[in-house]
Amino acid sequence: MIIKNRFLRGTLWTVAGTLGVVVLCCLTLLAINWRDRPPSAAALEMQRIFDATHPGAAHHNAAAASSAAAAAPAEQSGPMQALASACGNVGAECLRWLESNEKMIDTLLASSGPLLDQYQRTLRSGYSGDPYPYDARAWLGTNKDQTEGQRLWLLLAWQLAASQDAQTIEDMLSQDLRFWRSVLQSCSYLSSKMIAAAQLKKHFLFGNLVLRRLPAGAAISARPDHWSEALSAEELSMARVWAGEYDYVRLAIADIERSQEQHDLEQLMAAQLFQSQDTSNQQAELFGNYISIMDVPFAGFAAAYAKVQAADQERQDNGIPLSPYNPVGNILFTISAQSYAPYIARVGDVEGIRRLAVLADELRKRGLTKDQVATALRDSDIKAPFSGQPFDWDAAQGSIAFTGLAPAPRNRYSVIY
Repeated sequence: MIIKNRFLRGTLWTVAGTLGVVVLCCLTLLAINWRDRPPSAAALEMQRIFDATHPGAAHHNAAAASSAAAAAPAEQSGPMQALASACGNVGAECLRWLESNEKMIDTLLASSGPLLDQYQRTLRSGYSGDPYPYDARAWLGTNKDQTEGQRLWLLLAWQLAASQDAQTIEDMLSQDLRFWRSVLQSCSYLSSKMIAAAQLKKHFLFGNLVLRRLPAGAAISARPDHWSEALSAEELSMARVWAGEYDYVRLAIADIERSQEQHDLEQLMAAQLFQSQDTSNQQAELFGNYISIMDVPFAGFAAAYAKVQAADQERQDNGIPLSPYNPVGNILFTISAQSYAPYIARVGDVEGIRRLAVLADELRKRGLTKDQVATALRDSDIKAPFSGQPFDWDAAQGSIAFTGLAPAPRNRYSVIY
């Protein structure tokens, strides 16, 4: 009996000691995480950029209401689905579809008057800024309308090329280009920057097919002057959208914190181990470094992007910081930080696609045959971005190509000669 009692007392002391250590650790963690940190210098700079560059709240609220009204676009018709499928990547498959479906194209354009009119109104009214507060659901609806509207707009230009209406084509391409370059330069959010980059890529690739359909004489006057203008530092800059992303995530975190109901100790602990401002400070530091590194002329774009990638790789190799302060925020930031850098490359690649389209048009105007293109590419002053080398000639596909900075396999771009 004595031995049994000693064993029970020993077991109880062990259990009590273990529980005591656990409670002490929990109390220590709570004490360490009792207060969030104040906004850092980097966070204040991100907020300053955002406040200085995004339109006023009154305008944003009106734009949000307008976007919400367009948030439920109609379902795609059969011809529209066929066009989207064939010309999602504007290349040889798209060209074959266009050349073999004239009746379907006529039907599609005849039935798409309202959407074409809406898109034309968008182009004429110009870009007026992103809505604030940012509404992702409304943006998705507006984005779908604009994507389909541009596809139809460029398809109409293709149709007009058959009648050699060079002046109308030049006007249509100019309107489309001006609008999306304006979005690329002035938008406040990452999603808007990416859709502008995607729409500009489509503009140049599809526009190349339109100009290719025209006789050489007509094509000379159909190409917009703005095609020859390289992307500006403001258009390539990500400063506004990094500031917008910082503000968007900061507000989203605040909404989550306000909506949480902490009913028990477990929920209290989880909430206490996440410090929202410290997490935002880390994100602001990341974005601030991106802005500083990428603040270079376009000739140094590739080298600067390599520095961004190296810094991201080092952060990934270091793993999640082993700190008792803000462990939940550290985990979330480390995971999310790896996804941002490729967006920089997508914007830079637009300049390469612009050069591709201009070069193909220039060589066609000279009346060069496909057998002469490879030599002309080597002699041309228009070089591939990032490498400074001549563009590639793909004789099998009859296309001019280059490899961009975006992650493979979506970093190989080409235009049909």
